[in-house]
Amino acid sequence: VLDNVDELERIRIYQKWNNIAIIDETNYLLLYQVIAATLLVIFLLAIRTYTISRYNRRLTDKNQQLEVLHLQLEQSNAELEFLSTHDPLTKLYNRHYFNRQFVHEHRATVSLEGAICLVMLDIDFFKEINDTLGHAIGDKILMELSSVLQHCVRESDVVARWGGEEFVILCHQTSVDAVKSLCQRIAFAIKEYQFSGDVQLTCSFGIAKLAANEPMQSCFERADKALYQAKALGRNQVCVDETHL
Repeated sequence: VLDNVDELERIRIYQKWNNIAIIDETNYLLLYQVIAATLLVIFLLAIRTYTISRYNRRLTDKNQQLEVLHLQLEQSNAELEFLSTHDPLTKLYNRHYFNRQFVHEHRATVSLEGAICLVMLDIDFFKEINDTLGHAIGDKILMELSSVLQHCVRESDVVARWGGEEFVILCHQTSVDAVKSLCQRIAFAIKEYQFSGDVQLTCSFGIAKLAANEPMQSCFERADKALYQAKALGRNQVCVDETHL
């Protein structure tokens, strides 16, 4: 049968059973939608990245500002703490600090801390210096005397400006004789120092030793009495309260 099929019939049959049609129906609308959606996502991601980057920069700037403010606050607090415990003129401890640390809260523990002595000193005729040379010279003399006191005392001693021309020295682990020698060294250093206005400065000293279980306020009052005794004896004197010696 196949041999009897001529060539034209063969071609016809072949074309009938091998009819392959190539259909090109690309959905360009869907393609464009996908591309647009992709670009939109990329754009949104770019905006998000830019927003986050900008937010991070602003956050970094704010953190830096907060750090600066924190440092300024710490500095201000340190300055306020210093001003609350120190005399602004002489930079010594002030009366408030001395009272808080040693008068109001102190409990005598001689057996643990050793002997404690208190010195009160007062500039002789300071009012005349202010009246004659002026308060500016008087302030310079107070600062210069503070420097002399700090140079003479030990590192463990506490020097405070009590008020006006009065100063207080608290000496730990010492004896009355040693403190008396300290006052004499201070008096000699004052005599040798060249104060502003060529003032020949002198000071009067009162010493008291803290007794066992004695309140600091009581010792302070005894040192103050010794100071007035030194002034009554003609000033430029060192007097010791002998109540508990």
